[in-house]
Order: sequence, then C-alpha cells, then structure tokens
Amino acid sequence: MMPTDHLERQLPELMTELAEPRTPEYLDDLLWQTAHTSQRPAWTLLERWIPMDVTMSRVQAPTRARYVALFAILTLVAVIAFAVAGAQPRVPPPFGPAANGVVAFTSAMGDILTGNPMTGATTMIVGGPELDSSPTFSLDGTRIAFIRKVEEMVRVFAVDAIGGETIELTTAPLPTVSWLRWSPDGTRLAWLSGGSLWIAMTDGYDAHPLDLGLIIREEFAWRPPDGSEIVVRGLDTGRAATGLFLVKADGSSVRPVTPLDGGDHDYYWVSWSPDGKRLAYSDWPDKRYPVQVHVLTIEGLRDVVLRPDAGSEHFAPAWSPDGTRLAFVVGGRGIGVAPAADESPHVTLTGPSFMGALAYDWSPDSSVILAVPDGTGEPWLFDAAGGPARRVDWSPSDFARNRGSWSNWQRLAP
Repeated sequence: MMPTDHLERQLPELMTELAEPRTPEYLDDLLWQTAHTSQRPAWTLLERWIPMDVTMSRVQAPTRARYVALFAILTLVAVIAFAVAGAQPRVPPPFGPAANGVVAFTSAMGDILTGNPMTGATTMIVGGPELDSSPTFSLDGTRIAFIRKVEEMVRVFAVDAIGGETIELTTAPLPTVSWLRWSPDGTRLAWLSGGSLWIAMTDGYDAHPLDLGLIIREEFAWRPPDGSEIVVRGLDTGRAATGLFLVKADGSSVRPVTPLDGGDHDYYWVSWSPDGKRLAYSDWPDKRYPVQVHVLTIEGLRDVVLRPDAGSEHFAPAWSPDGTRLAFVVGGRGIGVAPAADESPHVTLTGPSFMGALAYDWSPDSSVILAVPDGTGEPWLFDAAGGPARRVDWSPSDFARNRGSWSNWQRLAP
C-alpha cells in the first residue's frame, strides 16, 4: 500500500477536525494585556486634523474639455520654447560667406566707432580721453578687440560689439602691439609684440608669448576651420632665412611651408582659403620686381605663382569669404579680382586708380570690397564685379595707419 492511499482515507477526518471552532490557549493572556494598555491619543490621528475620504472612488475617463485644456497647455509651452530660442542671438560660422554687418574703425580722436557703410551712420563703441586704435571684430561678430596707448606703452582690450565694459587682455603693458587676430572659436586672441607671437585668453587671463625659436615679422593668420594651427612669417636665426611656418596653436610643431633657401624673400599679407587647404601670399624675391602672388596648397606643398592678365605687379592677396575669388592690388591701377582656381586668371579691375599702398577687406557676403588708400583715411566701396565705386560718408579716420589689423567687417548670421 502506498503512503498516499493512507492519507486519502484519513483526509475527511482531518478536515472535520480542522473545521471545529477552537479557543486559543493564549486568549486569556491577550485579553489581560489589552485591558491594561491605554489607547492612542485622539490628537495623534491625522484624520482629526485633515478631512479626508479614505474610500475608493471610481476613476473617470478624461472628458473632451480636459483634452482641449491639455492641448492648449502644450501649445503654450511650445510657443514659449520657440520664443526663448528666438531670443538667443544667432552667430555666423567663423569662415565662409556671412551677412554684412557694420565696420569697426578708429576716429581721428582715438575713439572706436562702428559704421554702416551703406548708410554712413556711425555709433560710438569706446570713447574717452584714451587713444584707442586697431579695432578688430571676432569672427562671430560679437566682440571687438583693440589697442590702447597708455603713456609710452600699449595694452590690448576687448569689448562687446555694441559697447559696454571693456576687458583687458594683456597682463602688463607692452612696448608694441600689432596684428590683432581672433581665434575661430573666439576664446583666444593673438598679436605680435617684440618679434614674438602672443596668445591670450579672451576672458582676460593668461597672456603669454609662444616660444617658437623664430623672430616673427609682421605676418600671421589662424588656419581654418578650427584654428588648431597658425601660419607665421618668421626669421629662422639658425639658418638666417625668412619663411612661412606652420605652428600648432600651443607653440609646438614648427615646420616651414616655403623653402628656406637663404634668399631675401619678403613674404607678406597671408590669406587662407576658407577651407584652410590653400594659402595665398605675396613674395618680393630679392627685392626685385615684379612682386608675385602665390597660392600654396598645403597638402603636398604645391606652390603656384599666379600670372594674371592685367598689369605686371600684383600683391596683397585676400581670399573672398565664399572661397571662389582672390582680390589683390594691381600696382598703380587699383584692386583686381580673379577666379581663385585659375593659374593665369582674367582680372576684373574695380575701383578708382591710385598710387601707393592701401588697406582693404572683403564684405562678408563677398559682393563688395572696402578699401582705404594710405594717407587719406577715406573709405571707398568697390564693386567686386567691376561696377562703379562710391565714397563712404565717414569723416577721415586712421584706417590707413592700422592695416595690420584690417579684418574688421562684422560678420552676421546669414
């Protein structure tokens, strides 16, 4: 017989026994304990102070009115979000075409102004008794760096494009400062002083010269698109040769990109293509005419001398923001504009003829060129397509004395 058979026969008896009412043996002790224990005070009960219904209520389905209210709330939230986003200022990329803003310049009284070259209207940005000069816009158009003369020394400052409080970027006065240049991201400013390239954070800290082992001579430019490298015109004292060099923004990895052949090369006015792949520059080899415009492809260091069809002397190239054209000075004839892809391009002459040097700058949208002949301080707008030029209605300024910081046309978001 299996154990389960025995359990089946006893199961009815066990069920009957379990069903009979019983009194626990500890009941008397339990009743005595509760009789001698005081009840919880009424004031400790939450229901005494806060009315509440502890019964379960039936959950009702949302009505049409509730759906309408919810939709209205979500619509209001979306409108507020778009308004907040629209209130944030839009800025252009650091390179490439952009919308035209105002131009920063120095008045004859040593103040920093901005002007609309189309209307002639001007706005004071930095005034006062100090002598300020060389205003240069950041590449996003939001700030202006400038030089201030303090007794016989100079300092570098920055200010918002609409004016306001100035921030000093130099930690101590310097004997000279030239060629202010903003990094593409706007966090650093570079300049030349005493044959050295200086870098400063644009929040006002850590201005210092880079130890490049070179004597820097007037020219440098941040490389697009990220500014991780800088091209400098320097004298290699060990080889007694001047050349163009690429250096990391931290001062490391100095390498020549032009031959160090010991010749007397006068490289100047360097200009990067917006994609950072090509570098245009002028060279006056051994001080012999004609001055030449070169286009150097960094990958492979392929260097081409442009041979335009207009005039015999060409110098001071500047790449258009859209990357399609090069402008340069045509000696004694004006400014020439030519396709950047051609080695022997047809040149479109624009603007009036003039003698001598000048400062000039492309408009951010690549349609016109703002030019100021040395010694006059009179700004002109040249049509890049060769149309008529017109004089900008601004009082004489010291544009021409600040050619080394002439990247000062404000870029705006397209």
